[in-house]
Amino acid sequence: MFEERLRVRERNRLTIPRSIADALHIGEGSEVIATTDEAHPGVITLRVVRESYAGALTGIFSNVDAVDYVSAERDAWE
Repeated sequence: MFEERLRVRERNRLTIPRSIADALHIGEGSEVIATTDEAHPGVITLRVVRESYAGALTGIFSNVDAVDYVSAERDAWE
């Protein structure tokens, strides 16, 4: 877990410290989503927007052949 103190600069800009940026694998041009919740005033959650979801579910169906599965699903549509 990383915790760093940030300072809001002109035009409400924040600089994400290198240690956190490196841990999140983000850099210039990366997008993040900032979320606030009225139930937790003063708390901001930042979430990295993934550029690609390719491979995100790797291993989740470790005992299923993906090609066979998709073929069977498509056959069931007919």
